[in-house]
Amino acid sequence: FLGQMPRLAAKLAVSLHATQTNPLGVVTEAQATAAVATTEQGIQYRHSVIQGWRDRIAKAKFETTCARTLEKVSASGPIRPRELSRKFHSQKIGPLSAVLEHLLEAGQLVKTHDGQIDIPCRRAPDSPTGDGVQHGAADAR
Repeated sequence: FLGQMPRLAAKLAVSLHATQTNPLGVVTEAQATAAVATTEQGIQYRHSVIQGWRDRIAKAKFETTCARTLEKVSASGPIRPRELSRKFHSQKIGPLSAVLEHLLEAGQLVKTHDGQIDIPCRRAPDSPTGDGVQHGAADAR
């Protein structure tokens, strides 16, 4: 019932407006146009609210996937993107690549010289700096 309240209130407001401006109960074209405009504004408002919630949900899912990806890379060590997709995400590489690209640009992941991804603070003895990874967002691509 509460979910239908805005619609019922809009119907009552349109009816009240039509009867108050013309007590004989005859609805003019201007009143009908005003009622349609009010209804369309209500539809646009509801659409914007729904779209806002969709955006928030998509952002939350993306952030959750980013956090899980960081956990998996941290736990498994340097790993290739396709191997990460196969082992942990059980999905195609396409959706995961957007997450990896975001994490690489944010500096939360880095690409090693052999194309694997890793967390920035992991150490490897074979690099001149002792960390075995390329640093910076430009180097990660």
